[in-house]
Amino acid sequence: MKNTLISFQNYKHFRLPITTNPLDYGKLILKRNDLKLLNKEYDEKSKCTVLTFENNFLLDHKNLFVALFAGLILQSEFKKIGKKIMIVSIFSENKTFFIHRNIIIDENTTIFIYLNKIKHNIQTFYDSGYPLTAFQILQIKLWDYETKNVLKGKKNTPPHSIHQFRRNFHHNSVKFTQNQADLIKPLKSSKNVNKISIATIDLETIQLNDIQNPISISFSYILNNEIITLFELIDYNLLLNNSDKAIKVLWFNFMMKLNNLNLNKCIIYSHNLGSFDGYFLYKGLLELPGVDINKVNSIIDDLHRFISIDLVWKDCRFIFKDSLRLFPVSLQELHWIP
Repeated sequence: MKNTLISFQNYKHFRLPITTNPLDYGKLILKRNDLKLLNKEYDEKSKCTVLTFENNFLLDHKNLFVALFAGLILQSEFKKIGKKIMIVSIFSENKTFFIHRNIIIDENTTIFIYLNKIKHNIQTFYDSGYPLTAFQILQIKLWDYETKNVLKGKKNTPPHSIHQFRRNFHHNSVKFTQNQADLIKPLKSSKNVNKISIATIDLETIQLNDIQNPISISFSYILNNEIITLFELIDYNLLLNNSDKAIKVLWFNFMMKLNNLNLNKCIIYSHNLGSFDGYFLYKGLLELPGVDINKVNSIIDDLHRFISIDLVWKDCRFIFKDSLRLFPVSLQELHWIP
């Protein structure tokens, strides 16, 4: 690289050169060898380029983006003129996480533009209730960005253009009886749709004696276009003296309020039910007074994450599902998705 005067500014533990040319600071940062490019291939099925990097120094995910983008900008796929769709995924113990939602970049995108695009979309991931802070393997997927007209195979034509075409007629078009020709069939009436109650639940926890404990439960659903909310807070004094009893009382009081709403067969969505919230929920339901453990059922995937939890208690049935499977982003990120 040419010897030029470059101004620097600090970001995390990096010193980033202030320049409009992304290749300059990319080459400087990569001298640290923070990330190693393991493989690059074109996925014919997904029609994208897949770049696999190794996080040699186990940078936590907040510091990872600088080194990751520095590695990307040296690749020919980044230098290619035109817009691209970029998405980053990370791997930990055979689990895949999308670290931020897909964004659009081009060959002139700098690291500061990139960081600004993802600043509201950076997730913190949890496994067994504890945050994951370092990832060894990362993947970047790049798609060439094309307009809808190009994707559909349509030619771009100026407005008010006249298209000459010829309509073809086939004798199969007249294969019907005279009675059918005179008949106009009425529209079919719409089928009755059985509405299912849908609600949301969220837990808050604190760490006490090195153990995460649920301290509050919030619940919301819509009734007659009005949001109805339940909120149950743990007895703090009881928590300090007898945490197990305090948590059982918390769940009992909440479930009694929920049961009084008569929301039978209600589907209740919890974000990250699969791991973090699901463990507390499942344990709390099993310890309810008078519960029949044969009526507390769950479906889990091959990674031992909850897909759903089904409970019948006091003649009401509640079905808990993981909304993270529908919206694979954090709740904070979900707010920013248009």
